Formats: sequence, structure tokens, C-alpha cells
Amino acid sequence: MDISKVPLEAFQDRNPSFPKKQLKQTNFFEHKELYDLILEQTFFCSFIPTDKNRNAYAQQMSNLLKPHGKLVGVWFDIPLTGDMEKRPFGGNKADYLKYLAPYFKTITFERCYNSIPPRQGNELFGIFQKK
Repeated sequence: MDISKVPLEAFQDRNPSFPKKQLKQTNFFEHKELYDLILEQTFFCSFIPTDKNRNAYAQQMSNLLKPHGKLVGVWFDIPLTGDMEKRPFGGNKADYLKYLAPYFKTITFERCYNSIPPRQGNELFGIFQKK
């Protein structure tokens, strides 16, 4: 899912056998379909880190999951710099849990042990189940 068609087209070019109907060009916050599983790859860290944005992300992730659905993925474990123009925006385990806990039961949320070398020590892996 992306709001822009450019990354979706690039993905399709690299993965021609991937079902085109599963590529969604839409605004995440307006999307209405339901899923058993959502995979997160530092998407949270792309939003300007206000309480409003981060709460909206957590609530929408919950809205998109079926009962007992899972949110699984990777979140950056890097400090916020105060620069609101430079992505990715950071956070830490406690920050993320503050937003996710109202909607999700934490199955696991620990430092990634198999990050790629440039991200080693700067990522958290989590599995969360919708409450």
C-alpha cells in the first residue's frame, strides 16, 4: 500500500508475478479493508512524530485488523532529533508501546538480532495482536 503509484509500479516491475490486485494505491488513514496480518517496515517512522499522528497510526492499524489480527514488523530504535523535515523519525520501545498498548497485546517487542549491517542495533522487531 502506498499513497503514490510510483513505488507500487517499481515494485510490480521488480516482482511481475506478484498479484496486481494486492497492490493498493490509497491513503492509509482512509483505507477500509480488513486483514488478518499487517507487516510494518518502519512505516510508523515516516509520519511527523506528533502525538496526534502516532495515535492515529495505532488506531488505524487496529481498525484495519480483523479480531485477533496481528501487526508484525520493524520499528526504528533511534532518537528523535527535533528535525521535523528529515525522515525517518525515531522513537524507542517505550514511545511505541505508549501508542500501541491501547489497541494491541504485545506478543514480543525486542531488538532485532538479524538487521542488515547499516541498521544493526537500531531496529526493534515486534509482534502485536489486536485486543
